[in-house]
Amino acid sequence: MKKVILTTIAIIILLLAVGCGTERSWIMGDWPGYEGVEDLAESATDVVRARVLDERYEWVNTRLGPPDPESEIDPYDLCTIHRVLVLEVFQGDSSPGDIIEVIQLGGELDGEMWHSYDNVGFSIDDDLVFFIRASLREDNPGFWLLSPSQSVFNVLYSDKSIGDIENDIALESAKSGYSRFAISVGELVELAEVNFGYINSAWVDGELTIDIDAIISQFTDGEENPQRTYIWFILGAVGIAVVSGLGIWLFLKKRKSGV
Repeated sequence: MKKVILTTIAIIILLLAVGCGTERSWIMGDWPGYEGVEDLAESATDVVRARVLDERYEWVNTRLGPPDPESEIDPYDLCTIHRVLVLEVFQGDSSPGDIIEVIQLGGELDGEMWHSYDNVGFSIDDDLVFFIRASLREDNPGFWLLSPSQSVFNVLYSDKSIGDIENDIALESAKSGYSRFAISVGELVELAEVNFGYINSAWVDGELTIDIDAIISQFTDGEENPQRTYIWFILGAVGIAVVSGLGIWLFLKKRKSGV
């Protein structure tokens, strides 16, 4: 019995060791704190509602400003880049139907895995409001979150425009564990009215003018997130090892008892 258990544990350790060649690092950003929508909007170049299409990992030049001629080395960090479909615009130069890239520190590439304590976990088709700041670099044209815990918010009603949701409805932070930080629908509507006089929206007279499902399918057909695939492989392998070990133990136990 002990041998069976030890063998099972050894198999699990071996399976968990798959990918040991990957160097893992834990990182944490130094993010500012914000008092509310006005404070966030003042620091953001764009405030948009968007659906998540996909993600990939790249080494990104994380200097937000233009190249520094006095700097010999520009900082490159491993990042996760999310492509998102813009549905509504409350601030900035984006338009409904645009596909933009939102960047977060952390990811897995080239034998390295950077785990960021601060990252917001996005899934395909998530409906979110982003407070983001555009990079000024031509080699990094994406957008950065102002703060993971305070600049991404869940949209509760995906079938309608923000302007058609009751003003006092709260949109909570999409960052796990930060549900107490929220903004109201009314605050977003007011922000759009200050900037444009209206919400620049993909909804017209209550009807959505963009085929979101068709666009999402273009980005997801035949594609797998490498990090999620790795995690599911490990979990599946561990599950098989545990079940196999228990099966062998039960077989030997019955055999020993003469059943």
